[in-house]
Amino acid sequence: MIKSNERKNTNPSDSQPCFEKSEHGQELGISFEKKDGTKRFALYSFLSAVDFDGSGTLVFRYTFGTFTIRGRALQAVWEALRQGALSRVCEGGASPSDEVSINTIRAAIFADAPPDEPRFPE
Repeated sequence: MIKSNERKNTNPSDSQPCFEKSEHGQELGISFEKKDGTKRFALYSFLSAVDFDGSGTLVFRYTFGTFTIRGRALQAVWEALRQGALSRVCEGGASPSDEVSINTIRAAIFADAPPDEPRFPE
């Protein structure tokens, strides 16, 4: 086993965009990424509805649970989602050109994971 004193920085940098959209559209799903480095990929095929308050809250309703995203000026994220081109949302990043920011991502998973399986933090 190779040991190293270097640790990978899993926290997003201030210059990292808070969301990414595909230029070709029709992504398979969305990667939800938290500041602490945890990630969950959810397929579009399990997405049943998305609620948007028009400004700062998006609620993604999947068959297995929900992801609630809170931030500022999330209209561009909504538009990417409607086009099927949203590929990634990242907690803590910012998009200076649109002033879009994502402050928090919260997950509520309906089924409890087995005790030995990692969980996406709530």
